[in-house]
Amino acid sequence: NQFLKKENIEVGCYVSDRVKFHSHEFIELVYFDTDNVCHRVENEYFTVNKGDLFLLDVGVSHTFYSTDSDNPVVTVYNCLFEPKALDAVLTNGSDFVHVMYHRLFHNFVNSDEYPSKFIRLSCGMDAGFKNLLKKMIAENENKEPGWRSNMRAYLNLLLVDVLRMYNRQLTSAPLEDVQKNIVEKMVEYMSERIGEDVHIQMMADTLFFSPSYLSRVFKNHMQVSVLQYLQQLRMNAAGN
Repeated sequence: NQFLKKENIEVGCYVSDRVKFHSHEFIELVYFDTDNVCHRVENEYFTVNKGDLFLLDVGVSHTFYSTDSDNPVVTVYNCLFEPKALDAVLTNGSDFVHVMYHRLFHNFVNSDEYPSKFIRLSCGMDAGFKNLLKKMIAENENKEPGWRSNMRAYLNLLLVDVLRMYNRQLTSAPLEDVQKNIVEKMVEYMSERIGEDVHIQMMADTLFFSPSYLSRVFKNHMQVSVLQYLQQLRMNAAGN
């Protein structure tokens, strides 16, 4: 992390056969330039193709590797930065993704639906991300007068475009399908932990949604609360 202490932003293009499961003390943006990749973020696995992008908050663990035996390497554009590279006010924030999204969309989106910890853009929605990253790489390598100002400007443009694209992706997806998928994951989580002390906050941490949003979505779809469902699960297990 030494380079971040000096510049606050680092960007590059890298080729790797497999990246170990790891996390950082800074924000990481990963743009995939390869098809047929498996990307694990915390406990979720994503099939990734060229043009897909992830924005990962501080402390979010991930790994990725190619699933194509004919092309075992993965090419990524990687941007690493500290929140203070954009705004000193963000330095002490506990959830960079949530705070940045709030700044852009607080007048348009219910706060319970803000993303938390990481964002994924799928379907190869490039939207000029690769070109912006290439410009940042050139600035970082050439270091001509004013290069730091340009790096911050490009990073701001990049993040605004990412969050705009995420918002369009979120609002264009059928809400019913999105919420049904959330409920299925909650049911699976509880079913696998019947004998454990399960709380809604644990599921919120795993699924990256607020506890209040998960509770509301679950009750709307299942007609019972999370606690009532969990109690019924345990009673059924005891009866068997």
